Amino acid sequence: MMRKTKPMGLRTASATMASVVTLGTVPFVMAPAASAQQQCTPIHVVTTLGTGGSWSDKSTEPTEGVAPGYNITQELKDQYGADKVSGWNTNYPASVGAVSMFWGLLGMPGGKEQVSFGKSIQDGVQKTDAHISKYKSACPNSKFVLIGYSQGASVAGDVARDISAGKVAGVSADDVTNVLLIADPGRASNSAYESYTGKPSTLYGPIPPGVMGKNFEIISPGSDARSDRIGWTGERPGRFDGMYGKVLSLCAEDDLACSAPPHSFLRSLADYAMKESQVASFDSSLGDRIQKAVNHFTNSGGIQAAQSGDMARVQQLLNEAA
Repeated sequence: MMRKTKPMGLRTASATMASVVTLGTVPFVMAPAASAQQQCTPIHVVTTLGTGGSWSDKSTEPTEGVAPGYNITQELKDQYGADKVSGWNTNYPASVGAVSMFWGLLGMPGGKEQVSFGKSIQDGVQKTDAHISKYKSACPNSKFVLIGYSQGASVAGDVARDISAGKVAGVSADDVTNVLLIADPGRASNSAYESYTGKPSTLYGPIPPGVMGKNFEIISPGSDARSDRIGWTGERPGRFDGMYGKVLSLCAEDDLACSAPPHSFLRSLADYAMKESQVASFDSSLGDRIQKAVNHFTNSGGIQAAQSGDMARVQQLLNEAA
């Protein structure tokens, strides 16, 4: 019988993930809500689940974490009190569209809605940007923690970038205490800079250990973050300016979601998934390439390797298919 393993990105997090969310200097005193309909808390945690973990009409109640046993909102509530911490889960079509045929081979869900990966991210970012802006308008003293896993990390990372660029109405980088990106497909490569060169960052706790990425995220564990690898969908356009020390990207060396060879078949597949506006047939050249890769992957024991957690073998087969 084949051994079941945790989803790729969660093997990165060996300790309780709430331990990396530092709220040491957050003022836990609230002014009355600007809206009678909105109950405000000093900390509002926004979590975005990965592929297959959410859909457009799913409840936004934070009853579910990025995986069983990884509900950081609940852990923070237990630590600081439900009157200090609230949460909201992004409901978005967490799907990969036409490339779901390949997802299934890796033992991962393709999503309940047949929406392309690129359109899914776009919808998730728009919903999350709007929610954070609305919450901040009603609760001007609140601070935000953003959490995303895998496809959800694409959403959470893009939202953090939007906030740092001043694109989320009424919300600034100072309003964010922490951003936790687990297996981020938009992870940048390691930075060549010796020190941070962006706008000053208001910190609410110590800077976590790791190496600095080109977009100013802290990549951890630093020893596992290969400088020649990037996220599956390519480096995120736009930096976390003014958020240095608050954006933590957890990525293991063997995690293809956040540590993919830049010129591999997997990256070509991601480029297609990101550009695909709606579910559609593959273009003939990429379709042929994908089919050949699928055949090579399955005939060479790739499914067994993925299910047993042998990611070195999975990477080898994907590179051979390129």
